[in-house]
Amino acid sequence: MIAASAGADYGFLDLTKPGFDLSDRGVGGRAAPGPLDAQLFAERGVYRSKETVHLTALLRDDKGAGVEGLPLTLVVKRPDGVEDRRVVTVDAGGGGRTLDVALVDQAMGGTWRVEALADAKGQPIGETSFLVADYVPEKLDMTVASKAAELGASGHGLGRRTLALRRAGRRPRDRGRGHGEGARRRPGGLRGLSVRPLGRDCRPGPHPARRARPHRRQGPRRRPRRPAGASRRDAPARGDGRAASRRTSGRTLERTLTLPVAATGARIGVRPAFKGALGNGEVAKFDVRLAGADGKPAAAQGLSWQLVRLETSYQWYATDGRWNFETVTRTRRVADGKLDVAADAPGKVEAKVDYGRYRLEVASADPKGPAASVAFDAGYFAAASADTPDLLDVALDRPTYRPGETATVRLGSRFAGRATVLVVASGA
Repeated sequence: MIAASAGADYGFLDLTKPGFDLSDRGVGGRAAPGPLDAQLFAERGVYRSKETVHLTALLRDDKGAGVEGLPLTLVVKRPDGVEDRRVVTVDAGGGGRTLDVALVDQAMGGTWRVEALADAKGQPIGETSFLVADYVPEKLDMTVASKAAELGASGHGLGRRTLALRRAGRRPRDRGRGHGEGARRRPGGLRGLSVRPLGRDCRPGPHPARRARPHRRQGPRRRPRRPAGASRRDAPARGDGRAASRRTSGRTLERTLTLPVAATGARIGVRPAFKGALGNGEVAKFDVRLAGADGKPAAAQGLSWQLVRLETSYQWYATDGRWNFETVTRTRRVADGKLDVAADAPGKVEAKVDYGRYRLEVASADPKGPAASVAFDAGYFAAASADTPDLLDVALDRPTYRPGETATVRLGSRFAGRATVLVVASGA
């Protein structure tokens, strides 16, 4: 079924396909406004008693233009639903107006609501809310510092962080007790120190060709968040040390110190010689360097590289009577070669690519040596990732076009069929 207007809009519905229930996806959205629409908001979301709430209202028509000269009534209601005040505001220009609501001492806590009325007996054409609570701001300031520039990879010799506590209040209840959870060594790991990789594209570990293939099994499986073969122990990482100051009232003030984790061996760095995506048929160029454990450039012989194309499909499975899917990404080698890197100059990798998603993998000749990878796209895709079966990869051959030029569009369909392409000019 197709519905179209005179060159302005177009839509279609395929009645041969099963329906898709969107009731659980939160697609209700905001109700369509009528002839008048009031956009009402406060300058922040929470207030205390005896403070002043500054409200702003913008009155618009059904075309989004400001409505001037029309009085607008703002009704402020307490959390129990009782009307606190009703004020008629005057247009200050362009359909905008403001209202200051002074909260009394011991104002009722909870969610207050504000409604905008164009007709005193009509329905609200706009509303907002704010919270009144006896929240207490921080009265202690705390600084977390470390004399070390980086964390030792093994944890040896790491001690507690130096905590500098500065009192900001004078009353006894403002005092706090400080404690830190640094990188103190203990059996089984480091206490109070969380270590996370710097990125998923730097992954020392086995050569990509020597990875163990995951076994197949029914049902969903948890996929690692880093590329296969990565070693969380040896990958470039940074550690977070947490320190807390707990007041006698029970409130805790926390600060986090982030330091890089010292490298235990050499690392391979890959830098694309292009920005963003590549066009169809262009040559992908990369610079490859080797850094030693001290971070200084080093030479390497016999580095192997391969360019793989990423092909994504979806596998359906049933669990507890419900159907679900998981993403399956397969790689197909496009090009490979050997590379020597000097200490004073990067190595060069070049390969021609067509439409698609790719990953360049570089590894040392030693199976236990470092490896690195970087992913990129060839073709200017309309979406960052088609991660569900009902989405389609759409790519263009160029990011921009001039009037009269031809745009080449590629549809990455995973099954045969007929596609309808709708071109809409955003400036129209």
